[in-house]
Amino acid sequence: MSRTATVLKNKAQVVKEREGVRVKRWLHILFGGRKFGFQWTNAPTSYTDGKDVYAKYDITRPGGGTEFTEEERRVIRKATSVHERGHIQYDTVEDYVKWVNENSSSLRSDWESNFKYPEAWTKFYGNVILDGRMENFIILDHPEVGEYLQFKNYNWKCAPMTPENRVQDFRLLFMIRSLGMLDPEGLHPYSIALIDSVQPLIEKARFEPTTLACLDCALEIIRATWPTLMAWMEADGQSPSEPEFGFLSDADDPNVSWGEREDVEKNVLRVKIRIQAAEQPEESKASGEEESDRNASDGAPEGTEEHEESSEAPDCSGALRTAVKEADADEKEADEEVGPYEEIEMQIEIDPGKRRPSFSATAIFKPYQYQNHYRYQLTERRMQRDIDLTSKVLKELCEPTPDELLMNQRSGKVLVNRMWRSEALGETNFFARKLLGTPGAEVRIAMMADISGSTGDPFRGTSSKVIDEIRKSLILMTASCEKAGIPNAAYAFTENHYTEIFPLKPYGRFGNNEKGFLGGIEAECGNRDTLALQHMINDMSTYNEGIRLVIMISDGQPCFERHEDENTMRLMVQQAEKQGIDVLCLYCGPERPDTIRMVQHMYPGGAVNVKNLARDLARHVKRIIRKRRAR
Repeated sequence: MSRTATVLKNKAQVVKEREGVRVKRWLHILFGGRKFGFQWTNAPTSYTDGKDVYAKYDITRPGGGTEFTEEERRVIRKATSVHERGHIQYDTVEDYVKWVNENSSSLRSDWESNFKYPEAWTKFYGNVILDGRMENFIILDHPEVGEYLQFKNYNWKCAPMTPENRVQDFRLLFMIRSLGMLDPEGLHPYSIALIDSVQPLIEKARFEPTTLACLDCALEIIRATWPTLMAWMEADGQSPSEPEFGFLSDADDPNVSWGEREDVEKNVLRVKIRIQAAEQPEESKASGEEESDRNASDGAPEGTEEHEESSEAPDCSGALRTAVKEADADEKEADEEVGPYEEIEMQIEIDPGKRRPSFSATAIFKPYQYQNHYRYQLTERRMQRDIDLTSKVLKELCEPTPDELLMNQRSGKVLVNRMWRSEALGETNFFARKLLGTPGAEVRIAMMADISGSTGDPFRGTSSKVIDEIRKSLILMTASCEKAGIPNAAYAFTENHYTEIFPLKPYGRFGNNEKGFLGGIEAECGNRDTLALQHMINDMSTYNEGIRLVIMISDGQPCFERHEDENTMRLMVQQAEKQGIDVLCLYCGPERPDTIRMVQHMYPGGAVNVKNLARDLARHVKRIIRKRRAR
């Protein structure tokens, strides 16, 4: 039966997945409405196809330098995600594409006549002004996202804010003013004067009710600034058709789509109503002159014509603190998910006592390399009756028993109110006896399966192999314990240069990965039982249940190293019992008297020669649990 190679997520993948779930949930809380998907992308820029948001995951600092911290990257990723969702909310890409086509030209005569413009510059003006309007609407509609967008813009989108030349400085200022940011220091005074000349148009565009109206403002801005920009470029030896800046627009992707026109109009109307509601108290106090100025601004809030200059970026510490908490939570969840399968090299020390020397050896703890979920399902289905019976036995053994009052006894506590029966009726039934119940038992069970090469041998003259019986034993016990609510874990081990221990089913886990591992085990190489058993005892000693049971499932043919023999195993089992840990061996090997005697010697009082798996296993587990509960 074919097996598939194990593909487990590493910690970084799990953290990335968790963060994606958080961002998607955040976007749904903010925007609600119709459902949309969310995915991380390795594309050069984030984008949306109008249905799903594709957010860029790998965030690097522009121009190199010190890398962003993880919380900074998280804030930027959130901001780019809400930015793309904002396009669905407030923009129609068809208007943008049509506008670019209508106002672009490759002819220099068109540029010189200020009629049409190089495509790269047209896209730059249009996309930037739309981004400014859209992010403005997002913040007006959802003020809590302001810190995220501001952090993105100051530290990533418009960074580094360093003066270069007149054209580059104007480009930077156009982005800054469109996004409602503060000017950095040191930019060219000519660039500042040029952007100031179109500042009222920029502010007007940030409040326009439609994508097309906003782009009309962009066209006015181009016409007002292009002749100067073209003159600067030619004076500096630049080509207008190939600007020195690299501008990448998500709308350049043919798969990109933004919002539906009808939905966009409704969303913008809601924002405009909110703006008007916020302005009404001020309007009632305003003078006629102030009212006139506000009308002149054509929909922009009072005072937007003047742009405050400052080099101080806004405080985004709240968004960063939230990102730190989210990162810590995602790291913790990832540790819980990946931790049980993390590859670890460990030193296992064995001190058998009885004047025997202690020794240690290296073991590798790592995921098993194959899975077979189909075989697990098939085996579980065939053993379902045995699983039901075994789980019932385990559950009953762990349940508390109530106190019981036995009446009509010949000895015990005297029932005074019934003593008259002795004289009047000659009866002696005036005693009662109380049998005390027992509290519920807390049980933990761990299984270790030998998957050495010898387990590939036939099982006692049948067509099955020993490994098939071992696999059935693991599936029976894990499924039964899960059904009975008993904490349980299953491992397998082999020897190949080092002892390799495979966590097939860690505690608290029983999903498709775990079932695939249980169904996937096959005969491998050697088996150093001493290290495998000591690892199980060490691990079980960290738990506090009243009944702790370790089950070794083996064909009884261990490989011993120097200082090891059957007596080493026996002493380890006896030491474990003194710690309150019972060790049981499920023997699935050949029915040879010498091998059986060796197994019985290594596991004194705890060797089970499997004939009927479910019956024998249930009987011996029941015996151990009853023995421990009676103490």
